[in-house]
Amino acid sequence: MPGSITQKKYMRNEIWSLISYFGAPSWFITFSPADNMHPISLYFADTQETFSPELRPENERYRLIAENPVAGAQFFHFIVELFIKMC
Repeated sequence: MPGSITQKKYMRNEIWSLISYFGAPSWFITFSPADNMHPISLYFADTQETFSPELRPENERYRLIAENPVAGAQFFHFIVELFIKMC
C-alpha cells in the first residue's frame, strides 16, 4: 500500500542497499547571495564612509550594484568566507 509504514521500510532498505553498492552520495552546496538586497553589499558599492543599514528604494539598490561590479564580487567573497568559517 503506497504511503504505508511497510512501504517506507522497504524504501529505506532500498536506499541503504544503494548506498552499500554505490557508496555514500556526494553533496554539493550552491548558494547565490542576493547582492542587491544585502546592506553590506550596498555599503561596499556606495561611497559613504560610515555604515548605515538604511532601506533604500529598489531601483537605487540595483543602480548601486550595477555601477560597481567590484562591490558585488567583494560581497560574494565576504559571504563565502563567512560560510566557510561557520562550517
